[in-house]
Amino acid sequence: MSDRNIYYRPEAFGATTVAHAWVEDLSYEYDEFAVWRVGDRFYWASDSGCSCPVPFEEVTLETAASGTAKDALIDLEAWVASRSTDRWSGPSPVNCESARNALTDLVKQGL
Repeated sequence: MSDRNIYYRPEAFGATTVAHAWVEDLSYEYDEFAVWRVGDRFYWASDSGCSCPVPFEEVTLETAASGTAKDALIDLEAWVASRSTDRWSGPSPVNCESARNALTDLVKQGL
């Protein structure tokens, strides 16, 4: 794992993690959504894969989406909805309530 991985070391980017959601019950794989804050700016990305790569290993502040907390919340909801409509295997359980609540609180603060 690199010291320059925003997921594991957000402080190396001058960031803090403010929200994290993931698909539960995956076997040897991951599917996650994360939001980071630098000042009053928010950055977010989703990543998925098998157990071989490191989550978010290719993500930097330059490659992540950016905007307001409301923008991040909109993208989180779209990400959750896309995991809830898999027509092949049925909906996947997504652990997103704490991420949704954190972003909603930030939106209420006008961020």
